[in-house]
Amino acid sequence: MPPDLQVQLLRVIQERRFQRVGGEHSLSFDGRLVCATHQDLRELVSEGRFREDLYYRLNVVQFDIPPLRKRPADILWLAQQFITENAARVGRNPPPAIDEATRNALLAYPWPGNVRELKNLIDRACIFCDGDRLSPELLGIPAAGPANNLRYTRDEAERERIVQALRLHEGQMTRTAASLGISRKTLWEKMKKLGIDKDGL
Repeated sequence: MPPDLQVQLLRVIQERRFQRVGGEHSLSFDGRLVCATHQDLRELVSEGRFREDLYYRLNVVQFDIPPLRKRPADILWLAQQFITENAARVGRNPPPAIDEATRNALLAYPWPGNVRELKNLIDRACIFCDGDRLSPELLGIPAAGPANNLRYTRDEAERERIVQALRLHEGQMTRTAASLGISRKTLWEKMKKLGIDKDGL
């Protein structure tokens, strides 16, 4: 954000008024600002490239969102959401499925373009999919067998054990956690990480 625009934004935040380009009257501003950046604003402030007063005006509540590659549970959940949305948009029922090889490939891929890259690849794969399953080839990402992916092997084994326990205890979280020797909170966290939905078992 160039310095002159920073000044204008700060003025709007402080005065809660603004004037449209070419306008003759100022208008009141009643809203909330949600800002996003991949820059280190504190560093930019120390370098004199971002106004300190604006930084403290904006930095009220801060959320740090890690890259997609560090959120493996979100990868599969988001992929399924994008597939479902794509199928609904084009009237495809049922939507294509994600098989084991594709799940493995999705988890192994580093996703340098984060969620946007995932959505674009899913949309493209759905367009060219003439069967009932999406493959790594359709997604345009390298396949990675379970034997070559230690994280995937570990996660799949843990996922299968939790699913078995949930089925055995009919989805009762407390009993399932006790049988696995973990707390209810830990069980919930593992289910979220591994993309387990007990209602879908």
